Amino acid sequence: MLHAAAIVLVLAFSNVDASALTREIVSLPKESARIDVYRVADSIILGENKQKDITVRLVSAYLGKSSDMSPRYMLYITYFHGGEINNSKTAFELGPIWELRSTQKLDKGIYKIQVVKLGKHANPEEASWIVDTVQVFTDDRVLKKEEFDDPYFSSKIKVTE
Repeated sequence: MLHAAAIVLVLAFSNVDASALTREIVSLPKESARIDVYRVADSIILGENKQKDITVRLVSAYLGKSSDMSPRYMLYITYFHGGEINNSKTAFELGPIWELRSTQKLDKGIYKIQVVKLGKHANPEEASWIVDTVQVFTDDRVLKKEEFDDPYFSSKIKVTE
């Protein structure tokens, strides 16, 4: 029986891309989660519930032009849950990019984001990120909210490249 379990385990891992890198990103501190409105270059709703009171959004903020090969945008994921008596929210920094190519919802709380980012030797390179925000929904659900509270909470997302 142990031998059969080992075979199943090997087969399960044979479908995993060995070159894939997963990083865990913790929420930004509340003070760092504020973006100057005039720097917002794009804002895309990645997912929302039927009532449209829970929203996961991808936000790109303009960093400015540069004479060197510096990326032009900073990419963020935001989560907002608007309620009748209180709201909850959090935000994550995905990193600097040159260009946002496309987004796609893969499943509840899981999104594919294609970008051009800073690659090896400071050259632009295409990347595809799978962003898992499922933990954020869980953390929000168990959050103890007081009446008329508007908490910014800490959570984690996973990004696989």
